[in-house]
Parts: sequence; structure tokens; C-alpha cells
Amino acid sequence: MSTVTPLLQIPAERPGDRIRRARKAAGLDMRELAARIQISHSRIGQWENHQDDPPEDSPIYDRIAAACGVPAAWLRTGDASWR
Repeated sequence: MSTVTPLLQIPAERPGDRIRRARKAAGLDMRELAARIQISHSRIGQWENHQDDPPEDSPIYDRIAAACGVPAAWLRTGDASWR
């Protein structure tokens, strides 16, 4: 009798994960990014901690992308290549 070991489940990366990666790669803390894109730092914390995600069509991704130097498409969906 053989047993099959289930594959490990790797959680999908969410927008908040990509926002955190972009922010850290840009050398910004939450308050610095918040000031650059004119929102509260607590909102960024909510995104990064998976309490909320910005809607995929939100212009906030363009502002974060500009502040962090990453593609907005990557922030939205993870599909565009970056690092």
C-alpha cells in the first residue's frame, strides 16, 4: 500500500504583500509612503496586514507605484515581472 503526501499549500501573494515588498524595496516606512501618496499610514497597515485590499481598479496603485518605483500592474495583480 502506498501513501501520497499532499503538496504543501503555498498561500497566494496578496496586494498587501506586494505593497509591503515595494515599500521596503524603496526604503520607506509606512508613514513615509503614506505622506507621499497622501493617505493615512494606518490604511497602509490595513492593506499590509490583510485587513483590507484596495480595489483592483483603484488609482492608489498608480500612486504607490510612482512612490516606490515599481509597475502598477504588478501591484494590482502580481502578473507583471518585478524583481
